[in-house]
Amino acid sequence: NDPRKWVEIMFWSCLGTMVGVLFYVAKQLDAGIFHANEISMILTEIVITPYTVITIFFLFSFAGITSFVPTESSIYQTLGIAFILGFAIRRTAGLLDTIKKRILPDPTPEDKST
Repeated sequence: NDPRKWVEIMFWSCLGTMVGVLFYVAKQLDAGIFHANEISMILTEIVITPYTVITIFFLFSFAGITSFVPTESSIYQTLGIAFILGFAIRRTAGLLDTIKKRILPDPTPEDKST
């Protein structure tokens, strides 16, 4: 396990996020609906990307993703997946929510009728 692998995954996920942000901003500007108050959300997405993607890589099985196994994939496929996870960072963050619910299900309210 070379630690540089994780740095490379973080790099490619951030690159994916930046490409996704460029597409998003260009689309919004073209439609004339980009709002400056979105900049803070965009910066937040860029900052959280490496941590979110690395966490997903550690917990793929909890996310229900069975078609990709990082330890059995080539480095090119792994970096491609990292790029896509960064590109779709909002959906990737949604995977964290799915994992959270699997590990820590919402507590059920107690039945107070008894």
